[in-house]
Amino acid sequence: EQQYMQRWRKDYDEALILEAEVARLTKLEYEEQCQKELARHEAIAAENKHAKYMKHFNMCKDTLMQIVDFSCIAGHYRHLSEQPIPVQMWRQWKALFVAGKPFYEDKAETPAEIEEDSEAVAVLNECDMDQYKSLVGEWVPPDEHPEITPHMPSQNNYILGRILKRL
Repeated sequence: EQQYMQRWRKDYDEALILEAEVARLTKLEYEEQCQKELARHEAIAAENKHAKYMKHFNMCKDTLMQIVDFSCIAGHYRHLSEQPIPVQMWRQWKALFVAGKPFYEDKAETPAEIEEDSEAVAVLNECDMDQYKSLVGEWVPPDEHPEITPHMPSQNNYILGRILKRL
């Protein structure tokens, strides 16, 4: 019985040692997996940070280039004509600038570029429509035609303006 007890104790100690070794290996494997996941997480975070930086960089660069184009086209017009820029042209340039469309017309070679040109034309058409609705620019009725002015509401009649706006 004493031999049986010694054998049982020896098996028990070996099982404890084996279980401790398995637990140690499992812990090492878990730590390695955690390090790999952490490295992967850091790589994804760095990639997202770089993508965000590039997005903001490109947005700032495009805005700066549009400002430069806007000033160049205005300077070029003033240099050629030696006169102030017409209000209508200034409004069109401003509408293109706000919409983020290019000022200079490039020759369209592909259908995608033709579509971009049509978007710029749509922006200019919308600008013209807004001017027409608000009667500014070239749409201001002349003073010499009194038959037009009675049909227009007075500029300081806020009640009529609110009623017309709600209609």
